Amino acid sequence: MAAATGTEVADATTADVIVVCTPSNPTGHTIPAETIARWCEQHPASLIVVDEAYAEFSQEPSAAGLLDQFPNLAVLRTFSKALALADLRLGYLLAHPRVVEVFPRVRVPWQPSGFAQAAGLLALDYLDEVAATVALVVRERQRMYDALRVLPGVRVRPSQANFLCFATARPSGGIRRGLLDYGVAVRDVSGLAHLPGHLRVTVGSPADNRTFVAALGKVLA
Repeated sequence: MAAATGTEVADATTADVIVVCTPSNPTGHTIPAETIARWCEQHPASLIVVDEAYAEFSQEPSAAGLLDQFPNLAVLRTFSKALALADLRLGYLLAHPRVVEVFPRVRVPWQPSGFAQAAGLLALDYLDEVAATVALVVRERQRMYDALRVLPGVRVRPSQANFLCFATARPSGGIRRGLLDYGVAVRDVSGLAHLPGHLRVTVGSPADNRTFVAALGKVLA
């Protein structure tokens, strides 16, 4: 992202902005709120931006609970994941008023449409339904995790997001192509740093998840 936007990447000790993604994409691991609080204390001159796009699926406390303590903290949330409004590119920022005042000066000229904003407000009327869907995803995530752990040669990472990151003893590209033969699409993330041989699979419906596990077992056989 930094390269795509022409942003200079610096050491955390000198950076104006420190970006934290939790739960992380594509691994699904989380960073405890205590760690984020410590970073806010250690870097008072930096803006600590916490991307919580997948926070609804996590059992870790949100960094938003730290906002009253740290004026150098900003939390980003989105309607794209748990609320399933990815096409609308709609999200929001939680931060100290002094931070919020700066954003209109640096924002991109293309703002969410009136339709997108109206859809986002309407979605807030259905948070009970969203919570039920999130609970189902969390249960299915655990079932998939347990199923992958017992497949020979599969190493799966614990996740607090709506996906699982896993690796096998065979090249990831071949596994991905083999799954496509069974109508199952996963993302090859082996080109990312520290993830050689890894793939990412999104948690779907119970039937879709069973299809994926069965297909992976056949590909590995």
